[in-house]
Parts: sequence; C-alpha cells; structure tokens
Amino acid sequence: MDIFMMILIAIGLSMDSLAVSVVNGLTELKLTKIKLLKLAAPMAISQGLLAVIGWYLGLYIANYIHRFDHWIAFVLLAIIGGKMIYDGLSNDEPTPKQEIGFIKVFLQSIATSIDAMVVGLTLALLAYPILFPAIIIGFTTLVFSLLGLLAGKIIGRHLSHSFGIIGGIILILIGVKILVEHLFF
Repeated sequence: MDIFMMILIAIGLSMDSLAVSVVNGLTELKLTKIKLLKLAAPMAISQGLLAVIGWYLGLYIANYIHRFDHWIAFVLLAIIGGKMIYDGLSNDEPTPKQEIGFIKVFLQSIATSIDAMVVGLTLALLAYPILFPAIIIGFTTLVFSLLGLLAGKIIGRHLSHSFGIIGGIILILIGVKILVEHLFF
C-alpha cells in the first residue's frame, strides 16, 4: 500500500470527525485556540489509537469485532444526537451555545473512530505495519477536525437558533450512515 492510498483512507476515515466537529463548532460557546485543540485532538488521537488497537485485535478476533462495530458507533451517536435534540426541543428559546465537556468529546471521538479500528484490523490481516498509517490517520483527522470546528463557528454566526437540534440530527444521520454502510454495503 502506497502513501497516496493511505492518505485517501485517512481522509475517508476523518469525514465523520469532520461532520461532528462542524456540529461542535456550531454549539461551542467560545472557540479559543486552546479549545480548538481540546476538541480536535481527541478525535485525532482516537482515530490513530483505535487503528492501532484494531491492528492488534486483528491478529486475534477480526471477524468478531467486525460484526458489531457499526452498532457501537450508531448507538453512541444516536444517544449524543438524541440528547442534543431533546435539549433543543425542551427550550422555547433558541438553543444557546454551550461548553462542550470532556465526556461528550470522548464519546464522539470513540463513535467516529470505530471505522479506524476496522482499518487497523484489515491492515493486520494484510500483514501491513501500523505505525505509519496510524500517524497519517491521526494527523489527517486533526486537520479535518480543526477545519470542521472553524466551519461550524463561521456557519454559527449566520444561524440564529436551533444549533442543538441541527447538530443532533446531523449526529444521528452520521450514525445511521455508518449502520447502513455496514449492514447493506
């Protein structure tokens, strides 16, 4: 596998993190440089780390994990998205921007990184070393997550309300996309 193919795989893996980061950019109260890194770095670290974990697991239980990874991602994103929709609908006022906490970012990071674990698993089955791909996957995800946060911040300036509802719907749709891709394609 050449570097070009690895970069394409990394870009594909980072798309879910990009979408979640746009939502976070929409809903985050204040996006400072430090906050940008606090929101983007867990996405990048999770992608790279789960690729490595998948690679090690691929040596032992590849078929077992592949059967339910999409359900884990779907459930995590549906819970987070459902809570955002519920919070948005429970207020008569526009959904306020809010601080995004560690638990939420952690769950988003894991949910959007399940596919990276499958890629790591696949690389193990192909007897391909994991260090270089994990670095490329993590770095690409960091870049796309930062871009998503900034895009969400810019979009948020032009929307007057319902950030949480829109974000929740997007997260649930990402979960459905992951589930459909794994079940039917």
